[in-house]
Amino acid sequence: MSGKTPEWIRAELIKCGYSQAAWARAKGLHPRAVQRCIKHYAPARGISPKRRESRAIMALLSESLGIDLLGGNQ
Repeated sequence: MSGKTPEWIRAELIKCGYSQAAWARAKGLHPRAVQRCIKHYAPARGISPKRRESRAIMALLSESLGIDLLGGNQ
């Protein structure tokens, strides 16, 4: 199980100078959708997103943070 919890992802965004909502707005996404994806699809939960919007959000997060949050099966 990965240590990349929702809290860890939020902390990494803060290190980059963004709140979760500010990052979402900067990427043109709805803040609630980003919140939902981080909560449900953080690598520590062991669930990968299946729908296009969720996969896109997690891919953008991966790119912004410089880490793979999708498990390499993009």
